[in-house]
Order: sequence, then C-alpha cells, then structure tokens
Amino acid sequence: MTKAAPAHEGRERFAIDRGILPVRFLLGTFGATSRNSYVDVGPETMTVRMGLFHWTFPRDAVGPAASRSWSILRGLGWRSDFRGTIGLVGRPTGVVEIPVPAFRSWLTLRLDRTRMIAVSMRDPAGLIAALAPRQTD
Repeated sequence: MTKAAPAHEGRERFAIDRGILPVRFLLGTFGATSRNSYVDVGPETMTVRMGLFHWTFPRDAVGPAASRSWSILRGLGWRSDFRGTIGLVGRPTGVVEIPVPAFRSWLTLRLDRTRMIAVSMRDPAGLIAALAPRQTD
C-alpha cells in the first residue's frame, strides 16, 4: 500500500516519492527523509512537507490537484521556476500539481509569489482524489 496511515482522525497522509537512491541520499543529506516528506490532507488544512520546507494552507483555499509532466531537465529535489511554481520532486513520474494561495518562500529568495506546488507522489491518484472539490449538501 502506498498511502501512509492517517496522521490524525479524519486526515490522510500521502508519501512524497523521494526517487532513486542517489536522489534520496542527496535529499536526506539536506533533511528530507521518508518520515518528513508528505502531503497531509485534512478537513480544515492541507500540509506539504519535504525536509526543511513545511507549509500549511486552509483546505478551502487549496484548488483541485492534477497530474502534470515533469521533465528531468527541470531537475530533482527542491526547485523553483521563479514563475510561481515550487517543485518538491524526487522522480519525474507521478507528479501532482496543487494550486495554493499565493505566498512568498525563501526557496524563491522571496522574489516570486508561489501559486503552485508540484510534488512527486507514491500515490498520485489518491492525492488527486483527496483534494477533489468537496460535495456540499
């Protein structure tokens, strides 16, 4: 099973795929371990964490997630395109793009307003389903 156990009651935690051994070693050297590389989706918040990077957003402010392509030329690890997307990518497959409220990150030297986070997931379909728009009665 690729989905980690629920983090708290009513929450789902999805593991970020940190890639092949050389990439995992490099990410681990800078603090990204299997224990702290995840997307946690709950009824009120969504948290994205990979090592030193840790952001929490109100669940209602997060848009629906979608699969996206990620070229190896874009690089692996912590990435920014300085056009609004931050990538937390361990391998170029299974990448999910999550629209988030605009914020400034020190990963972009606070020069760019991040509006999208791309993460390589072990269970991309599960994360996309968990972030699908909620049905209201």
